[in-house]
Order: sequence, then structure tokens, then C-alpha cells
Amino acid sequence: MLWRNLKPSGYSTSIGIACITTAYIGCMMIIKTAAAESVFMILYSVFLIILSLREINYQLVITTTALKYNANLLISVALLVFYTYAVLIEVFWWYGLDGKQGLSAKIYDIMPVINFIVNLIFTYAILWIPRKPKFILQ
Repeated sequence: MLWRNLKPSGYSTSIGIACITTAYIGCMMIIKTAAAESVFMILYSVFLIILSLREINYQLVITTTALKYNANLLISVALLVFYTYAVLIEVFWWYGLDGKQGLSAKIYDIMPVINFIVNLIFTYAILWIPRKPKFILQ
């Protein structure tokens, strides 16, 4: 689904994965702390956000039916929401809030709500995945 849009641009998927892997290894070798994992989580979340945005744009252009019945679009929107919030949490963890513990706690308290909403979107998307044709099932 998300990888289909990258075919016309050549090897951009492989290059993106190689860059993220190289950045992770570099962070682990240079930083050697838990901060390296935070940097890696931000990197792969941004990569998934970009892929989700490309899929959403692609589906908005080619879809002729109602968008609420398009499983690819629903899954992409759910991934976009979840990983955007994950980046927000990691950035707040990385930079800290210097004494504003109330805001920090509220940011972490919202994550289960976001997770629940994303799971509902995934469940709704499962309902609209097209069935396989009969001749394949035989």
C-alpha cells in the first residue's frame, strides 16, 4: 500500500531505509545512550509520516468512490495520526519541559486516547478491505 507510490521514483524506498538504518547505527556508535533510540524513533516515524502523506495524496487524486470506504486511505490516516503524535512525544522527551511537569504528564496521558482512536480507524478500515475474487479461493 504505502510502498506502491515510490515505484516511479526509482530506488527511493531502499535509499530511505538505508539512510534510516545508517542514521540509527551512527547514533548508537556516537551517542551510545537512550537518546539514540529516541533519534531513531523520530527518524522512522518521520519516514512513515511521509509515506502516509504520499498515500493519502495518491488516494485523494485517484479515488472515485466515497473516501470513507477506502481502506488504504483510512489506514494511511491512522498511521499519520499515530506517528505524528509519537514524534511529538519523543520531541517533548528529548528537549524536556523544564519544570512544566503538568504539561508533560498530560501529553503522555493523551497517548492511550490516540491509540484507541487509531485502533478504531483500523477496525473500520478492515470492514472495507475488498474481498478476494471467488476464482482465487478455489
